[in-house]
Amino acid sequence: IAWGVISVVVLIALGEGFYRHQTQSFSFMVNNVQVVFPSSTSKPWQGLASRRQIDIPQEKVDMIKQSGFVQQASSVYAKWDANITNLKGQNLSSTVSGIDTSYFPLIQRKLQSGSRNL
Repeated sequence: IAWGVISVVVLIALGEGFYRHQTQSFSFMVNNVQVVFPSSTSKPWQGLASRRQIDIPQEKVDMIKQSGFVQQASSVYAKWDANITNLKGQNLSSTVSGIDTSYFPLIQRKLQSGSRNL
């Protein structure tokens, strides 16, 4: 009987942990927020090759901020093949990422009950 009770308690704890993790993972899906992940094209278009990299330069993000179509915009930067020099002078290949100052007010918004038909 003890093993049965322990098994049920462990399963409930795992389920609660999974629920909390998923709630935190989907917290960016708040009301009136659009997330854009530029990547690469899959098809050719008007003479341009397929698999072209699409990026959004900071100047375009600034234009979007000033356009009046959005209240807030933020950038998340990532470079997958960055060459880094550490304090010992060794060159390393690594991924580097960062954010701008308007990121935190956006990410700290909370998902409201009933939003997005949840």
